[in-house]
Amino acid sequence: MKGRTFPGPLWVVTNRHLAGEASFLQVLESALQGKPDVLVLREKDLSPRHLFELASQVKALTAKTGTAFFVNGSVEVALAVEADGVHLGMGALAPSVARRLLRPQQWLGLSVHSWNEVAALSKQDQAALDYLMLGNLFETDCKAGKKGLGLELLRDFTTLSPWPVVAIGGISAENGTMALRQGAASVAVMSAVMASPEPARTVQQLRKAFSS
Repeated sequence: MKGRTFPGPLWVVTNRHLAGEASFLQVLESALQGKPDVLVLREKDLSPRHLFELASQVKALTAKTGTAFFVNGSVEVALAVEADGVHLGMGALAPSVARRLLRPQQWLGLSVHSWNEVAALSKQDQAALDYLMLGNLFETDCKAGKKGLGLELLRDFTTLSPWPVVAIGGISAENGTMALRQGAASVAVMSAVMASPEPARTVQQLRKAFSS
């Protein structure tokens, strides 16, 4: 997006099933105290109404810390809560359609697993995007049994990509740093933060590692 600085290097992606539903908002509030650059609300099993209700609560939390807030999978909810961006999965609403609905200042990204998926997009869909999220980069319990793409593929992907690339999947302080060195603009973390007994401390440690 011209004229705007891409948010990075640390994104946190939510999963209330890892956090425990009863304490989910407390986990997010703690994680936000660690100052991630972006919080992505990714709760794919919620109905539109329940996603909107949760997104409204989370938006209030991110507003307190100045953290960019993205909604995964729902343009309508992202618009309704005035989120900073929306993230789409492959096969969801076409990026070109989503872009027509979104406000000009809202970010739009897409999850992909290979450069072939990007190449298969129409020119209109490619032009609509602000960033790509590539995963899973490393093996992760969230994608049990699925081999990680690895750093070599990431390097090749970022070399080809005219868009900023966010790496996701099995990210730790050590391998996330390597991903940034291989061209990723940002890295996204889910399990390490959502399942942490001290989310704020975990985010702070990751930020320190990625900023060094």
